[in-house]
Amino acid sequence: QDAQGISGLIFTANTGTLAGGFESVFTPAFAHHRGFFVNNGSSSNGPTLEAVHIPSIAKAWSVTLSDSDSFATPPLVVGNTVFIETRAGQLLGYDYRTGAQIVSMNLGYGSGYQGPSVGLGYGAHMLIVPRGSELIGLKGS
Repeated sequence: QDAQGISGLIFTANTGTLAGGFESVFTPAFAHHRGFFVNNGSSSNGPTLEAVHIPSIAKAWSVTLSDSDSFATPPLVVGNTVFIETRAGQLLGYDYRTGAQIVSMNLGYGSGYQGPSVGLGYGAHMLIVPRGSELIGLKGS
């Protein structure tokens, strides 16, 4: 992160020239002509997940967690849903178009887990949530 709070750079695809920058705690996700970025928050508001239109970088929507929680994984887009996990053990899912919350699942472990989070995964029609030496596999209906 540089002095202006920029943690990533955006380059044009056709010329490779610098087009702008972004701030995100985790590697952003990109799908459906949108980018999804996680920010730590500030003293006036909690951590945010923000969607921006690509290539204009105009904000599409954002959601903010309460000050008592924070995001624990990078976002992952599966179909029309942006999934992300919190340190309190919540799996959250948001509609990529509107930011409406469509998934809220308590994964049952809370903030007691102190190991590093490696991020969510998807394969064989299952959402994979790593947790220490365990994997939680969730299959939709």
